[in-house]
Amino acid sequence: MKPQTVKTALSGPNAHLWQKAIDVEYQTLLKKTWTLTQLPPGHKTVGCKWVFKIKYKANGEIDYYKARLVAKGYSQIKGIDYYSIVSL
Repeated sequence: MKPQTVKTALSGPNAHLWQKAIDVEYQTLLKKTWTLTQLPPGHKTVGCKWVFKIKYKANGEIDYYKARLVAKGYSQIKGIDYYSIVSL
């Protein structure tokens, strides 16, 4: 069963597998997606959460444990937290 929180993932019997999945995702984000910087004054961060999934082979065996860090973009307010450059 896939965990709903990091705490659950890292306290269960497969904690080492979930930790490896978290580490892989985080390192990938650092290498290919993010540049960590200081938050400009007056701005707030966008929250995020970990989403866990177990990937299976065609025969039903577990292939690997996958963790994804997803942004809670729905918490942003257009014109305050971001600006749209596309006019529809």
